[in-house]
Amino acid sequence: MLKKWSSALALAALALLPLAVHAQGEKQTPPTLVLRLQSFDAVVEDFKVIAKAVGKEEIGKQVEQLIKAQTGADGLDGIDTKKPIGVYLNLAEDISSIYGVVMVPVKDQKKFLKVLANVNLPATKKKDSEVYVIEQTFVPAEIGFRFVNGYAYVTGPNTDVLAKETNLIAPDKMFPKGIDAVISGVVRLDQIPAAFKTNALMQLEDALKKAKTKAAQDANTPAQKKLVGEIIDAGGKQLADFLKGATEVTGQLKIDPATKEIGIELAVDGKKDSALHKTIAALGKHPSIFGGLAKKGGDAVVGTHIVLPAELKASFNATVDEALKHGLEKEPDANKKAFAEMFFDAVKPTLHSGDFDLIGVAQTHPNGQVTAVGGMKVAQAAKLKQTFLDLHKKLPAT
Repeated sequence: MLKKWSSALALAALALLPLAVHAQGEKQTPPTLVLRLQSFDAVVEDFKVIAKAVGKEEIGKQVEQLIKAQTGADGLDGIDTKKPIGVYLNLAEDISSIYGVVMVPVKDQKKFLKVLANVNLPATKKKDSEVYVIEQTFVPAEIGFRFVNGYAYVTGPNTDVLAKETNLIAPDKMFPKGIDAVISGVVRLDQIPAAFKTNALMQLEDALKKAKTKAAQDANTPAQKKLVGEIIDAGGKQLADFLKGATEVTGQLKIDPATKEIGIELAVDGKKDSALHKTIAALGKHPSIFGGLAKKGGDAVVGTHIVLPAELKASFNATVDEALKHGLEKEPDANKKAFAEMFFDAVKPTLHSGDFDLIGVAQTHPNGQVTAVGGMKVAQAAKLKQTFLDLHKKLPAT
């Protein structure tokens, strides 16, 4: 049973993507999607770091032991566990011209073939070809690979894609120097066929209509109904602008074993003069006032900066005023009501500004103590401060 499970696992790793024949053309173009893993060893070690950071160190050790048990006495013999692993996919209007490849680093071809045979996935070379086909029954399609540049380029269901050199991205192109992230990738949205985008936009429009209908049913007041509807419309517009105007999205996950810092970075490029490009430019005009505090770092730094679009502010403010009014109407105690009125009057300018800039930083010290600090951008700070002082004087003595 264990051997059968191992066979299925190995095949799943080799057949990550449903793949087919490459479109015609000799020029090698950048793939639509690229995913890189730093290396098998690095992924295992970084998983252990994450497990330890969240207090689940034992789970990390158990996963490592499970991997070792499933790979057998010789481990992943034949595979170079210290070199990066890659996946790339090319999309095309014609579905039959879509293809993708998984790049598995190989240090010994004979041992690699032996490992496959040991897990009931023997591979034989095609006649008059450098392509190997894996004998398997788990997937109703042909899965195969070819040894090139120190890698096994794996694809399916039509392994003929591997016969063309332009379909095989060289390691130095796939894994540029300077990328030290555990996981990194890029999606070139400008290469996604128009038919795919049109279909996605149609599905988005349908989903937004259903969401607005559901929101209208759940809203308690006309103001809430209007605000939620405008939020859905604005969100839908942003998603549509993204699909139409984005050219490239890159991302990476970094983990520092020494400091246990985990960082995620995302970047979006948009076509010039597109609605998305204008939105990105507008965001740059509203920097967070807590940038310096965030750069000082800490064991945990959480921040958010939301600036409401102009078209949402009126409805948002109306909903805020409505909620505050109803809250006061429900308070029967005259003293508490007066107290609440003073507080609401002081915070209302901040709520009405539509500019919500917040941060929280926590730092653990060697003695085990934790220091936490938080901040929020406010409007009419002097008035807010005086109100809090006045309210403090009105608090009952304890």
